[in-house]
Amino acid sequence: MAVAYTVYDQETYGFSVGAYDTARPLIIDPLLASTFIGGSNSDYVYGIAIDSAGSPFVAGYTGSTDYPTTAGAFDCSYNGGGYDVFVSKLSSDLSSLTASSFIGGGSDDRAFAIAIDSAGSPFVAGWTRSTNYPTTAGAFDSSYNGGDYDVFVSKLSSDLSSLTASTFIGSIRADDAFAITIDGAGSPFVAGRTGSTNYPTTAGAYDVSPNGNSDVFVSKLDWELSKICACDADGNPKEKFLPGESVYVWGNGLPGSTNYMLWIQDEGVSEGKTLDAGEDPSAAQETNATDGSGTLAVTEIWAIGAGASVTYEQWDIVADKQNDGTNTGKYNAASDGIDSASVAGFVAPVPEAATVVLFAVGLVVLAGYVWTRKRRD
Repeated sequence: MAVAYTVYDQETYGFSVGAYDTARPLIIDPLLASTFIGGSNSDYVYGIAIDSAGSPFVAGYTGSTDYPTTAGAFDCSYNGGGYDVFVSKLSSDLSSLTASSFIGGGSDDRAFAIAIDSAGSPFVAGWTRSTNYPTTAGAFDSSYNGGDYDVFVSKLSSDLSSLTASTFIGSIRADDAFAITIDGAGSPFVAGRTGSTNYPTTAGAYDVSPNGNSDVFVSKLDWELSKICACDADGNPKEKFLPGESVYVWGNGLPGSTNYMLWIQDEGVSEGKTLDAGEDPSAAQETNATDGSGTLAVTEIWAIGAGASVTYEQWDIVADKQNDGTNTGKYNAASDGIDSASVAGFVAPVPEAATVVLFAVGLVVLAGYVWTRKRRD
């Protein structure tokens, strides 16, 4: 039997139906699936997104210490301070809670937006008053900036078992995010409101000056929420490079007017490592300087040859600060304008065939990528 919604006025809707046997009862139930989620206190949802399998992710904030989480989730314990962010994933028919996690620090944390990338990983955005809101090594900004609250942007694995990237954005006053979306390269755009006169902007942006008591902001981050990332010649973050292509690096939020030497090293760079030119497949280290606002312009660091070996290897890109002669030639987290020496990255499968693939992972002053290459013994 044909049936359709019909709007009668601004406050009333109903259904139009086709011919049917009026001797029988007619039941129209447009609700396909519906469920509660919550704990014993107040729970608020503000964002929903659907992955490619049809599974919904919801995000918001909760005051319930017993908000439902799942085994193996990133954070199964309420963190206190008023409200915690929650992210929950359900089956497509809403019959089961497949993954659910808290995110938060010691104060008030609230999520207002969520988006899913092509790999099924959720990005959530909102605001936090927690100075210890969780961030990740290499994040664009791992320190709370003060004011009433800061923007946060956090990325989790698709099963919500790990926080893969997380950063603050903000300055001295109230900064909050209400919307997030992801472009084709996996880079998040975040929008919201700021009262900070020195909210971070980038050189050449449409408007780098505050206009009133509070302004709209739109911010784009690389997909690992980091200070530098591997990219193409136009500065678009890029995670796969093929023979004949070139690897570029772009950075933002670094110390201003600072010279950097850009190295490629075997994966696994750690604090204090002496950088080795013999590990660099580009055969030369490029140099470039940040501008006054801390932006490192797009710089080509490796033109990959058209031919390739069959072995697979992961690399790190290191930006070595040259203004401090005592540390030149080493990877030093504190002196190079970043917050941690930890390397963020991922494990990629080794292809059995002679497939040539390069993965690039943007980090704070590290980016990792993989290229087919004969491994040294």
